[in-house]
Amino acid sequence: MTPHRAGRGRGTEWPCRPSCPRSPENVFDLAHRGHRRASHPPRFPGALGPQSRRRRRVPPPTLRGPNGLWRRDPEAEKLVTYDFYMADPDVRRRAWRMRVDSPALRARPNDAHRAITELERSGVPVRVLTQNVDGLHQLAGLPARKVLELHGTARTSVCTGCHSRSPMEETLARVRAGEEDPPCRACGGILKSATVMFGQRLDPAVMAQALAIAKASDVFVAVGTSLKVQPAASLAGTAAEYGARLIVVNAEPTPYDALADEVVREPIGMALPALLKDLAA
Repeated sequence: MTPHRAGRGRGTEWPCRPSCPRSPENVFDLAHRGHRRASHPPRFPGALGPQSRRRRRVPPPTLRGPNGLWRRDPEAEKLVTYDFYMADPDVRRRAWRMRVDSPALRARPNDAHRAITELERSGVPVRVLTQNVDGLHQLAGLPARKVLELHGTARTSVCTGCHSRSPMEETLARVRAGEEDPPCRACGGILKSATVMFGQRLDPAVMAQALAIAKASDVFVAVGTSLKVQPAASLAGTAAEYGARLIVVNAEPTPYDALADEVVREPIGMALPALLKDLAA
């Protein structure tokens, strides 16, 4: 028996599988960089329904865009490219200075992060599949076991030799104290952020778990992502293929908009809390 579907791109009801109650059994969120502004809503507009698919704001520049960081500073891409990082001590020293100066670890959760936590606390089974590396979902109170970090976490440093891990803040304290390229204290190996750099493979076990979660979802909300970066982007299509209601929340059109039951163009900090409140009702 095929679950009722209200029609891709025009749906107004929340369909669910025949074996589950009216409220969704599982809600999954593919969060991306637009979800991480701390003190104010992220700048990713969209519509909470088919009637308002107009663009409201211009999103911030991307890394590769005309005004992006890598266009303005081509050397910056080396700081997050594994081969350059491992081969060049100067690249590592610059990367550690960048981490010390980065505002990312000072960021705080916003209303969208808190809304996801509130949904989980209301009893709706929630899993977050995130490409963000900032750990803001956990800071908002979402249990760590509910968050699958596809690209790793910037809040931890890892040794590329023995793979020992430690809090990033401890490593940054060493940099502030004068260690420009701090080695692993266990084996003397090269330390890096526990994030996936360019040139590194995504963890196959993590991606297998993400795929299983997408296949099992009843509602899949893709938040603040272009849905162009593979293989993470394909999770939205997989969820829809396996019967999930797909909701895309993003400023710009995505390759999966035509497949979605809803396309949201309002600012995430306002739109997502309202959307998730409806899910919990």
